[in-house]
Amino acid sequence: MLDRITTDIQYHIFSFLETFDLCACIIAHRNLRVDTVWIMKYAELVYGKKFWKIAAARPTVTSNPLGNTMQELMRIERFQRLLVRNGYPRWTLTDFVKWWQLADTRVSGMGVSQLQKKTNTCKKSGVI
Repeated sequence: MLDRITTDIQYHIFSFLETFDLCACIIAHRNLRVDTVWIMKYAELVYGKKFWKIAAARPTVTSNPLGNTMQELMRIERFQRLLVRNGYPRWTLTDFVKWWQLADTRVSGMGVSQLQKKTNTCKKSGVI
């Protein structure tokens, strides 16, 4: 159904959806052509330009980039929903930055061999 309406009307409808629902809708309707520029503008509207600028500057070994903004939004929203489901508030930019600084500092202090051992251990135990 969504593929039969014009793109501007689709985007208008999308603007009323929660982020997780938007991502699920776009994934469910694979034949939709959603402009990556629009997705990035939406992501900046939800989390702010500063959030994405800081996130993009993180080391890839700790940030584990997914390849596109839609997938990144889905990962963030899954995490946010997990927090809420367990009785915690959604994270703000400050919360994300504090966590990123902690994670990035721990990893940057490790040598490559230590990081590889830790990654292999996590993979074997099913953590990642």
